[in-house]
Amino acid sequence: MKKANLLLSALISLALMAPSSLVFAQKEVDLGVESSGLLPSNPFYFLKEFGRGVRKFFVGNLVRKAELELGILNEKAAELKKLQEITPDNISALSRAVANYQSAVEQYKIRLESLAGQSMNPNLDRLLTQIVERSLKHQQLFNALRIQFSSEPKFLENLDNAENALVEMLSVIVQRLDTPEKFHGRFESAIGEQKDVFKELKAAELADRLEEKLSGAAGSGVAALKEDLLVTFSGRLEGLQLSNVIDTEALEEVLGDRLRVLKLLDEVRELVVNPELKSELNILRQRLLEKVEETNGIGAPEAAQSISAARELLAEVEGKIAESQIAVSSAIRQLVERAKFNLSQAEVFYDEENYGSAFGQATAASAAAKNAWLQLASTAVTRAHDLDSLKQKYDQLIVVANDAGLVAENSPELFKLLNEAEKKIVSVARLIESKARPEAIANAIRNVKMLLATIEQYIATANAVRGNP
Repeated sequence: MKKANLLLSALISLALMAPSSLVFAQKEVDLGVESSGLLPSNPFYFLKEFGRGVRKFFVGNLVRKAELELGILNEKAAELKKLQEITPDNISALSRAVANYQSAVEQYKIRLESLAGQSMNPNLDRLLTQIVERSLKHQQLFNALRIQFSSEPKFLENLDNAENALVEMLSVIVQRLDTPEKFHGRFESAIGEQKDVFKELKAAELADRLEEKLSGAAGSGVAALKEDLLVTFSGRLEGLQLSNVIDTEALEEVLGDRLRVLKLLDEVRELVVNPELKSELNILRQRLLEKVEETNGIGAPEAAQSISAARELLAEVEGKIAESQIAVSSAIRQLVERAKFNLSQAEVFYDEENYGSAFGQATAASAAAKNAWLQLASTAVTRAHDLDSLKQKYDQLIVVANDAGLVAENSPELFKLLNEAEKKIVSVARLIESKARPEAIANAIRNVKMLLATIEQYIATANAVRGNP
């Protein structure tokens, strides 16, 4: 338990450190806008909007116009951020800035829909990458605002509406302009350079919103993306456990959309195998649940929606099992039974009007069902692609370790992990070659991904301690 307590403290410390701190301090959201200029609270702001309209009028190429409008959208996010900094008490001005942003996103969605016939334009690929990068930064800004204005329910509702508009815009990319695989790559690349230890968990919030909007291949692709983010985050927790950084603050103070994070933490708990870590996550989850009930509260609508989502997902999993041409593993069946139990508990709590407990049990049911679903949904193509990615990641980590001066003599624990990863990658290759059950292969791949994330975090922490960039 001591190690697990140190892990939770490490998480908390890394989340709350000042920018000058040693390891993985959270960075302020950098939108890349040098000056935000006139703000929505200024009576002459309409002149700025007029100038933007003139600039758009003189651009004829559809993709170039979309690039310009993306820049304007980013400027409106920067205006919101500036107002947050200089007039944090002016909720009315902040709300106008949020509304401006939301309107711009809604218009940008229409612009993207007009690009459906531009697939041969060489600039489109670059534009889509920029959109994903900007969207993740805007979501980080929204989370910072949620934390700062957690006691302003109307403002939080406005933020939710704006972020939903952002997700609707991203759904156009996934469904009409990109393949699930390319979008997956853009998303992961966009967060790859971030120095926030919680970057995968925060990005998973946006992916989770997007998954709710999509179905079919697009929805499955985003579900796989979210799983990869949470697997990496789970592995990062294991890596942090090795660093033993201690602090006393509460992790939940740095999280924005707590209801959504509760749902994601349930999925992380499904991934984690370390019993002490799982126990600490249980404690953290309970604290978050209590905090939500104290502040925003969990009512009948939230509980009912969570129960409905769990029912639908469980039915889909049972359908996949029924369609399967080979017997599924006992582990999958245990997940299904656990999901059913949690769902039945949620329904009992709902009938008793204990909506907080109903919500918690329903999200636990969804997490167990999603765990089973992801293992059953893997295909031969994705498994082969995953194996190649694991090999590349392993080779990259070897290079990074060598560049950092980490060798077996001064980092025996690291090289023990690297040797374990190498063996597990070979084992995955053998499972694929022998055509083992899909869920067995998927689970083995997931375990290697987690281990590689653990190794990556271990190296990053060692670099920070040594003062390396």
